[in-house]
Amino acid sequence: MSRRSASNERYQKYTGPKGQTRKSAAQAKPTRKEGSSTPVKKNKTKVSADKAPGGKFYEPDTPEYKFWRRLWWICLGGGLVLVAVSFYLQTYLKTIPWARTAGIATIGLSYAAIIGAFFIDYRKLRLMRSGKYISKTPDKPVAAKPADKPKTPDAGNSGDDK
Repeated sequence: MSRRSASNERYQKYTGPKGQTRKSAAQAKPTRKEGSSTPVKKNKTKVSADKAPGGKFYEPDTPEYKFWRRLWWICLGGGLVLVAVSFYLQTYLKTIPWARTAGIATIGLSYAAIIGAFFIDYRKLRLMRSGKYISKTPDKPVAAKPADKPKTPDAGNSGDDK
């Protein structure tokens, strides 16, 4: 857009501006003051995964966790083996009448094993790793130390303490 008049004071140099024109609505918004452009940092109270007791990938060293982790591997590995057996039965032994039925049964068992592994991971292992799992088995009670024999005034004294 062209200027209306070059003799207008607001377009002449060295005259005090009596007002200001802006070319767009975005420029009409107030600008920030100097020094306020730095963002304010908020303190976060969350504990990051790197500061967890075992680092980013925390695995508890408890017998219960090891049991469930072993069972998870057994379910997952068993499911994969059953998939391979099903594939073998349905591909290479098609001429045998019972092989197709056995293949369908093994694929069903493999699905059950793999779903069981996901269930174990979701319901047990993740809670143990995050520390939210409450064990249903009580901790072993600490063996109490045998009580010392009560000391009597006569014990160990020969009566010569004068």
